[in-house]
Amino acid sequence: MHVLFSPLSLAALAGLIVSASGIKEPWSLVSAIVAGVAAAGAAALPGLLPYWAAHAAIILLGLTAVSGIQPTPFLAALLSLCCGFAAGASAGLDILTTQALTGAAITVGFAVVAGMTGLADFSKVKRFNAVTLLARRVIGSWIAAIGLLMGALAIRMHHG
Repeated sequence: MHVLFSPLSLAALAGLIVSASGIKEPWSLVSAIVAGVAAAGAAALPGLLPYWAAHAAIILLGLTAVSGIQPTPFLAALLSLCCGFAAGASAGLDILTTQALTGAAITVGFAVVAGMTGLADFSKVKRFNAVTLLARRVIGSWIAAIGLLMGALAIRMHHG
């Protein structure tokens, strides 16, 4: 598997992008680095986190986006850790080599910085400002719902 093929990884990436939208530069780059390193760490140590942790992180990312709060750099770093851990834990890398872990870290980092930069550029256009705020909350609610649904399925499968 790869980071971009896992629905939970994609939800984590989208959750970070919309929940940390509007953060000042260079914090999108810092968020990307933190998320990438956390993804590689979680992928390298698959048993480190409980099976439900990735789902809880995705729910937190979605609810943060729904709340509409403007993240501080510290909150953005915490959200980046959540995103990275969720993306790395749910990526399901087949082979844990240095190249695979580096690829996962770079993929997560690039997706985060590209998404945050693109969303920041889009929200600078005055006509789209209200749409961006609404879209952030709608996407956040979908991400939280994905986390809840997939988490419920994981709990059901785990407890048989």
